[in-house]
Parts: sequence; structure tokens; C-alpha cells
Amino acid sequence: MTVGVLILAAGQSSRMGTNKLLRELGGKPMLAYLLETVRQAGLPALGVTGSDRLTVEQVFRSHAIPSVHHPGYAHGMASTIKAGIAAIPDHWCAAIIALGDMPFIPADVLLALAEHASPDALVAPAHQGRRGHPVLWGRGFFAELSELKGDAGARALINAHQDRLDLIDWPDDRIFVDADTPEAFEALVQRLG
Repeated sequence: MTVGVLILAAGQSSRMGTNKLLRELGGKPMLAYLLETVRQAGLPALGVTGSDRLTVEQVFRSHAIPSVHHPGYAHGMASTIKAGIAAIPDHWCAAIIALGDMPFIPADVLLALAEHASPDALVAPAHQGRRGHPVLWGRGFFAELSELKGDAGARALINAHQDRLDLIDWPDDRIFVDADTPEAFEALVQRLG
């Protein structure tokens, strides 16, 4: 049963002013942290690019992770998820949807999610009762993911299937840490030390 990681890296970073995934964090593009984590976990992966396509694709290539380009990335996260779902290999039974702007996701989180994978699984990590990222979606949810609209990602779909959602307890807050604003990015820089 193959579980893969779908890495969303298509956004315009409108609140950041520049492409946050390409901003240097500790001497490398922020996106590189998640890609290194995925490689460390040993899971197959697929990226979805959009804004700054050529440069973002180069970051994926440098980590030997294939990517697909989504020309409609400006339509929001839902359209990016749909483009990624459409490109997932047929042999994946589940996909862990990971956000490129979350550099501190540990490999152990990916592996814990993969252990709970099945075609009907919906699994997320949680810390102190709060759901975090990334989220594992069994293939049974792919059709619904392909119908998403807007820029809210899959939140509404998770809410609609709360009865099927399994939470894995995680001991720290790395499952929440992202960089949507310049202030959040500076917090990442400080955290990295």
C-alpha cells in the first residue's frame, strides 16, 4: 500500500510580498526544509508548482522530487489541490497533503500518518486538542477533493467528515508553524536560532 506526499507549492504569497517558499531561511529556500523532511521519511512525493514556476521547480529537482505545474494557481488553494489530486499516481492508496510553507514538520509526523493509511482514512496530527498539518487523505476522498472550490483548502471537507477524522497526538507545536506573513517568517528565523 503506497502512501505519498502531495506538496502544495503554487501560491502567490500575497501577504508576504515575495514568494515565501523561496525566501532564504537558514541559508536555503524555506521550501527545501519540507522537501528534505519528505526525503528523510522515505515516502514518494509529488509537488504542485504555480507562481515562480521555474525557480520552485528547480528546488524540487534539487531534491529529486517530481512536480507538476498548475497554471490556474491564482484561483486559490482548492484549485491547486485539485491539480495535485489529478496528477497522483494510480498506485497511491492515500496522499499526505503538505503545505510548502511549513518548514518544521518532522519526518516522524509523516511516518505516523502513513502508518494509519488506508483508502478510507482521514488522519491528522493534533497538539493539545488542536488539529494541525499535514493531513492524510485516503483515495476514497480523492473525488471530493477534486470538487473543492475557493481558497480555504480542504478545511470544509474535513469539517464535513469530522466523524471519520482520526487524530494522532503530537507532543509539540511544529504541526502549526507556518509563514504566511513577514512577521511569521521572522518568527521562523528566530526559532531556527
